[in-house]
Amino acid sequence: MKLVELLIGWLVMLIAGGATYFVLWGLLVRGPGLLPVAEPNERSLHTVPIPRGGGLSIALITILVWLALIFVTDHLDKVHGILLVGFFVITVVGLVDDRRSIPAFGRLIVEGSIAFLV
Repeated sequence: MKLVELLIGWLVMLIAGGATYFVLWGLLVRGPGLLPVAEPNERSLHTVPIPRGGGLSIALITILVWLALIFVTDHLDKVHGILLVGFFVITVVGLVDDRRSIPAFGRLIVEGSIAFLV
């Protein structure tokens, strides 16, 4: 791997990490009430209500950076398409789970199937 490619990879990770941080900060600090709240129960590891759905910002930034890299490098093949679709489906399952609480076994079946197919 060339040094330039390595530096570009690190730059992309820094930009994606920074963008994710600021999107999450905006959702949590500037936009209270935008994310659903998980109330603690007997199975919870937390003792105070916490926001749910923060993974959506991570997933959106990841997809945007991925698409930008595909556009910049002009390298879209079948593997990228399959991985993007699988990533999108797992993101949607996580978002639905944050909103409506999918049973753990149901999530395991869907996410395991996607992982197997990908």
